Amino acid sequence: MADTNDGSWPKTSSGATDWDTVFEDPDNGLISVIAKAETVDALRQSSLIVIRALFTRNKDSLNRIKYTTLINITISGRKASADLGAMKAAIIRLLRQVKNERVRRAKLYGARINAAAKKKRNARKNRRAPKIHLLVHLFASRPIRSTILAVFLASIIITIVITVGRLERIEPVLFSQTLGSIARSVPLDMPNAAWKVISVTKDGNVTISIEVIVSDARQVSKIKRESIMDRLKIMKFACPAASAQIRKFGSAGGKVWVNLRSKKKLLTGGTCHYQ
Repeated sequence: MADTNDGSWPKTSSGATDWDTVFEDPDNGLISVIAKAETVDALRQSSLIVIRALFTRNKDSLNRIKYTTLINITISGRKASADLGAMKAAIIRLLRQVKNERVRRAKLYGARINAAAKKKRNARKNRRAPKIHLLVHLFASRPIRSTILAVFLASIIITIVITVGRLERIEPVLFSQTLGSIARSVPLDMPNAAWKVISVTKDGNVTISIEVIVSDARQVSKIKRESIMDRLKIMKFACPAASAQIRKFGSAGGKVWVNLRSKKKLLTGGTCHYQ
């Protein structure tokens, strides 16, 4: 029987779960568990154990129900040993659908990590480039600096007044619907099993806050080595997909905030942006 504890599953060089090996390893892969079943009852039991191992989070219930139902439909009422091979093949096809989706997400996550690392390396080469805001500070006279500061502060105040006025018009029903939609969908969209949604809550009058914990130490270490800006790019993997509900909420002035944490501390946090 393959080890169904996702914390012990093999990892790629980027720290993500190696889903090809998890599913396809001929000795310990999840598909090999199904292939080794010798009776219909053993097939049913093994299949349900695999599904529970793949969807371990509390809010994975939709996918657990979906695949449990499909497995029961495939096996239900078919006790003849002659059908065992066909049932195995059907269940293996279902598992490969899950595998392909997780491989796709892992590749996207790895590409984003690599792009962030490349950008960080390029930024190091340009550290000696002059900083325009420092030049202004050094060479502008005090009266000019004071004028710039006054204009800047005035623009902030105007922006806050305009934003708050707009945000106060968010309808409670819209807020509640969006909160429920995010709570149902975002746990299913994490890039890999090490990312777990621990809460989706209303934060004040205008913001929905999502708390995500990264449990894999290698991924945490890799994120910690990134710059603040690159951490924000990685954080966006936890943002809800740009659904019609999210866009409606954003158009009304609502915001979605994500905090990405390790087990011990906050790694980064920021607002999800949708074009």
